[in-house]
Amino acid sequence: MMASIVDSHIFKDIFGHAAMRSLWTDEARTAYYLKWEVALATVQAKLKIIPQEACDEIIAKAKVENIDFDKLKEKTELIGYPVLGVVQQIVSICRDGLGEWCHWGATTQDVTDSATVMAIRDSLDIIEGDLDHIMSSVAKLAEDHRLTPMAGRSNLQQAVPISFGFKMARLLATFQRHKERIEEIRKRVLTLEFGGAAGTLATLNADIALKCQEELARELDLVQPEIAWHTERDRFAEVGAFLGILCGTLSKNATDIKLMMQTEIDEVSEPYVPHRGSSSTMPNKFNPISCVYIHALAATVRQHSAALMDAMLCDHERATGPWEIEWIVLPEAFILTAGALSQTKSMMAGLQVHPKNMMRNLNLTKGLIVSEAVMMSLGPKLGRQSAHDLVYTHCRRALDEDRMLIDLLKEDKDISAVLSNTELEHLCDPANYLGLSGSMSKLRRLHLNHKYRVEGVESSVINKKAQIDYTKLKLAGCTPAIEEIVRKAFRPQKFAAGLCREIGMQCVRGVILHGPPGTGETSTILALCEYFGLEPKVINGPELIDSLVGNSERTLRELFEEAQDDGS
Repeated sequence: MMASIVDSHIFKDIFGHAAMRSLWTDEARTAYYLKWEVALATVQAKLKIIPQEACDEIIAKAKVENIDFDKLKEKTELIGYPVLGVVQQIVSICRDGLGEWCHWGATTQDVTDSATVMAIRDSLDIIEGDLDHIMSSVAKLAEDHRLTPMAGRSNLQQAVPISFGFKMARLLATFQRHKERIEEIRKRVLTLEFGGAAGTLATLNADIALKCQEELARELDLVQPEIAWHTERDRFAEVGAFLGILCGTLSKNATDIKLMMQTEIDEVSEPYVPHRGSSSTMPNKFNPISCVYIHALAATVRQHSAALMDAMLCDHERATGPWEIEWIVLPEAFILTAGALSQTKSMMAGLQVHPKNMMRNLNLTKGLIVSEAVMMSLGPKLGRQSAHDLVYTHCRRALDEDRMLIDLLKEDKDISAVLSNTELEHLCDPANYLGLSGSMSKLRRLHLNHKYRVEGVESSVINKKAQIDYTKLKLAGCTPAIEEIVRKAFRPQKFAAGLCREIGMQCVRGVILHGPPGTGETSTILALCEYFGLEPKVINGPELIDSLVGNSERTLRELFEEAQDDGS
């Protein structure tokens, strides 16, 4: 009988998956309790707080298979919490009363909170693994389609051209931020709870209490708390907020995909599996399915996130609730998040992209999607506002008269006086107005930041030159594979110190100056730029290279800024 969608025999693998569910069962929760009790006994025996013989007996008996879950259910219903029932069962099967040393100096919430933290730790590992799979698929889409033109949309209307790879690269960047959030959460949330009745560790001798806490945290591979946090529930609220934000990203992506799956748009499709997304009455239907589930999952997780905020309203040092809210929503929030990730993982791995339809849609507006490109080219010649008004007039005419924008532009004498037909044709091709879509998509595929940061460069400058050993150069943010490419490609060369330190590799597109000539550095630079999706400005001529490398940092910086300005 189904009590929740995550327990349903029919729905459980749509709204979750087995690996995540296994961390939030009664058996798993009890195993975490026992792990905590074993760790406490181990540490306290080491510190001679309890006898070693008692520790050995507790370790031998504190196993899930020794727990009678029917009895535990009865005790929990009587007491209100399961920890005491677990401890009582362990005590009862230990020989010679040695179990009486179990749970020494601890309180129920110490065990419960720490067990929840351990479950969160294992759950975050699963989430991170799922994110890695998704990011791999998204990175491939970003790379494969970094120059595939499509309509960028604002307010559900076509705005300017972008590439589909750019759209995927933005998603990839968001997922990267989520991975960074996971690391931040681990630092704050994976924290031991062990303070006793009111958090003061009064049950242990003052000279050893904090040492016991420190060793227990180490034994469980958790962070020692700076102070008790029984009624400070911000850690679990932060976890809930993260799950809500993560699911928000999954839902945003699902929204884009389902909109792009509309019959009239048809730019992408969920992976085709016979009869998936079919209708009971309409044989023609191929409905978005994963997108629909992701929306439902994400919406529910966001509500659970809000509930965890309510759980923060605790009274005094040990509260009259409402931490029980966490017991209700945390397991389901993690399981539903896992479900949303699972749906996203399969969807992005097999996403079908339709470039021809993307181009077809770009041409629906009679060329209006490139009106900004035309306006910006006319702006320096006619004035920005005048150019805007002129192009706007022709856009309205194109719609009213059902004509192509480029034809109207060519007929305008004011425009033809400053732009040739060839220039207009170039401007009106959507593929020529992708901006940095290609470069940004390539960089995001490599999980690189927008800006490279050069480390390991010392500025021992002689005549404004610095010796750079590229075999020791580290590019922060690069994957190990890219670091290896850089290590093998570059040989020690002389660079202007300021250029290497502040400019040389700090911009997505720009100039990388190198020298001296005749060492094969130009071909290496060009190969790397192609790999990174950069657009280099090549300066030919050994004398010019030597002149620039030996010139002042100010001249080099001006050259770089000039390259940025003209888009080279």
